[in-house]
Formats: sequence, structure tokens, C-alpha cells
Amino acid sequence: MKSAEETFNTKTQGNKKRKTGNPLLVLLLLAGIGFVVFTVATRNGERNEQQAPTTTLYVPSATSPPTTKATRQYSTSDVEYKLAGIDRGTQFPSDSAISPYGQVLDSLRGKCTNSRAELGDMSVGTQEMLADMGDPNSLLDILKMVDSVASTDLVMDCTDIFVILVVG
Repeated sequence: MKSAEETFNTKTQGNKKRKTGNPLLVLLLLAGIGFVVFTVATRNGERNEQQAPTTTLYVPSATSPPTTKATRQYSTSDVEYKLAGIDRGTQFPSDSAISPYGQVLDSLRGKCTNSRAELGDMSVGTQEMLADMGDPNSLLDILKMVDSVASTDLVMDCTDIFVILVVG
């Protein structure tokens, strides 16, 4: 049975949006840009030494626009990121697409002794077996089914729930 990471990598290989370059070339390019910026800033600082420094203080007023709520930034190594990518068929799912997976995995944390990675792997395996039997389901639907069956009164190994979904 493939892990979620292997399935993620396999199913999203054709959807790569960018090519990565030679890491040494990228490093040299960044170092060159950094040197130029440092040199320009240093020279500008030498020219402006005779001027008195000024400080601008920003004080928000009552008419300032409301601040937006910070959204969670997901890492490509997060299980929910990988599961959303598999279901969406992309290596770069949006935060709004990833969020439901994280919510279900958070809910299962209080019900299952399994790690997020184990839950992800079992959901991928269950999805593959159900699809082979002609019953395709998204990974999110599978996780929701496990979440609805798992008890809030007893933290347990949820492997059996995944097995029951397959053998019915």
C-alpha cells in the first residue's frame, strides 16, 4: 500500500507548475543580488550622512481600514496539504481547499491513537480499495466517515474503522 506522500508525488507529477533550476546557480544569483543591494545601500548611506535622520511614525486612526484575519499557511509536508493535493489533482492546493482536511484530522486527533500521517496513509489505501470495487470516494469523504464513526468517549486505534469501510 502506498503512503500518502508517494501517492501525492505520483498523482501530481503531471501537474508541475514550475521547473526548479540548478541550486548552485540560484545561490550564486541570490548572492550577487544581495551584494548589489548591499553596495547600493552603503553608497546611498554615505551620501546621506550629512542629512539628519528622520523617523516616520504611523499611528492608525479610527478611519483606518479593518485588518484582515490571518490565514493559516500550510506546509507541503503537512498531511492535509498532501491529501488535498491528491483529491484536487494538483501539487499546489489552496489554503481553502486544504482547511477541511485539517479540520477533520484535528477532530480525529481526539478520537484516534493514530498519527496524522497514519490516518492519511490509511485513507489513501481505503480510497484505492474502494475505487477498485467501483465505489470511488474522495479522501475527505473517507476521513469524514471515519470521524463520524469514531467515538468521542474512547480514544482508539482507528485502523479497524478503515477496514470496516472497505469490507462493509
